[in-house]
Amino acid sequence: MTDEVPRASWETPILERLAEVGFEFRSLAELRSSGVRYRGAIPILIEALRATTEPRALEQIVRALSVPWAKPAATPELIEVFRRVDDASGLGPRWAVGNALEVTCLLTFCRIQMSMGMR
Repeated sequence: MTDEVPRASWETPILERLAEVGFEFRSLAELRSSGVRYRGAIPILIEALRATTEPRALEQIVRALSVPWAKPAATPELIEVFRRVDDASGLGPRWAVGNALEVTCLLTFCRIQMSMGMR
C-alpha cells in the first residue's frame, strides 16, 4: 500500500508548476495546511484561478489564496471571481471567495472595487 493521496486531475498541472518553484506537495489542501508561507506560489495560484471553470477546483484554489501573504496580488482576481461565479446557494465557491477577500482585501480598495459593476 502507498501513502499517495489521490490527486484530482485538475490539480496535477498546478502542483507540477508549484514543484518547479520549490513547493512540492501532494494536494493544494496539503499546501494550505503545511505551515509554509508560500509567497512564491501565489502567482501560479492566481494564474490557475483565471484558467479554471470547474467549481471544485475553483474552491480549492481560492482556499489556497485565502492567506495574508496573497495580499494584495490576489485581491483583484478574487473580486472578479466573486462577480462571475455561479453559486445559487452562496455557500460553495462564492462563500470561499468572500472568505478569501476578508483575508486579502484592503477595506477601502474592496469597497470601491465591489461597488463598481455590482448588480
